[in-house]
Amino acid sequence: MEGLPTMNATHLGGDQEANKITGPNAGGPRQFPILTPLAARVGQFWRSATMAAAMNQQVVDEIAPTVRALTPHGFELVATEGAGMMFWAEFRRQSTTFRLVKDRGFWSIDCAGVLGASRKSQSAAIRDALDWLSKNVA
Repeated sequence: MEGLPTMNATHLGGDQEANKITGPNAGGPRQFPILTPLAARVGQFWRSATMAAAMNQQVVDEIAPTVRALTPHGFELVATEGAGMMFWAEFRRQSTTFRLVKDRGFWSIDCAGVLGASRKSQSAAIRDALDWLSKNVA
């Protein structure tokens, strides 16, 4: 029984070695030389713009009272995740970020990684958020 035929470099398009065809510098120098940190910033901007466009409209509609309560304090809604009975919405003002969390009908706020008390209403969670802001944010 003969073994299966193997491909050598000549089957890949001439006499080049495989790693020269598929390696990180395949095809020569970059066509558009750009500094890596700048490329990372562009990618970060693109992801944040995509995330903002992909907010769940049902969540945005449901948390409208929270948005109205926090807008005068300079916060804006920047992201949502989930839908229905389980979701979170992220609010940001400069370097301060917190999340409004809904978990099976109970509301809470997540401020600096600390989950607040579970509340039965969104308005109670809003009061918790405003209380946290008055104590922790100048």
